[in-house]
Amino acid sequence: ASSAATRNDPQTPVPRGIPGPLAEAVAIAGSDHPLISRGLADRRSRKSNLRGAKWSLAPSLNVESLAVAGGNQIGAQDGVALNITLEQPLYTFGRIGATINNAEAALETSTYSLGDIQMELALRTINAYFDLATSTKREEIMEDSLMQHRDLIETIGRRVKQEVSPQSDLDLALSRTAQIEQELAAIRGVRSTSLSRLRELVGYADLNFRTLPI
Repeated sequence: ASSAATRNDPQTPVPRGIPGPLAEAVAIAGSDHPLISRGLADRRSRKSNLRGAKWSLAPSLNVESLAVAGGNQIGAQDGVALNITLEQPLYTFGRIGATINNAEAALETSTYSLGDIQMELALRTINAYFDLATSTKREEIMEDSLMQHRDLIETIGRRVKQEVSPQSDLDLALSRTAQIEQELAAIRGVRSTSLSRLRELVGYADLNFRTLPI
């Protein structure tokens, strides 16, 4: 409920330190996700069951139509007669009360379940968001490191040609650069996965995830 309120009311304050895109992503996931839709549908069904159980206490009205032909004790002419019956439960040995209690308990369980789903989606969204933020920052750091190592390879390569440095220095620099390239590829994979998870949670809404907090 709080997530939906945050999204529907733009004046709802966002807690200090929470990035705007994250707050909006949590609000969308907590109101538009298919699991929320299913939870709301289940809650509506439980409320309908409770209303039906309470109506069991009210009198029931039955109306029957009878075709009259040739005249009888109901009427002397052909036509249609209506038979109306009103039934009022007097004593059901607690059956109706138990049905109402069960319906109320089912509705309460459904309500709490919906809250649990919202909390789970919020946590999943937060985790995906900060996984994306972390991997984005690590990607920037590793890209800078890779650039420096490639410059270092060029410098050592010139020194090796001039016979100032041994070949082992160049081999070490090449090995370390290859390791950084592998780490960078893995980080980019994590970043891509985190972004996909986040976009699935918000239903591919048009949110700006490019500007992330350090």
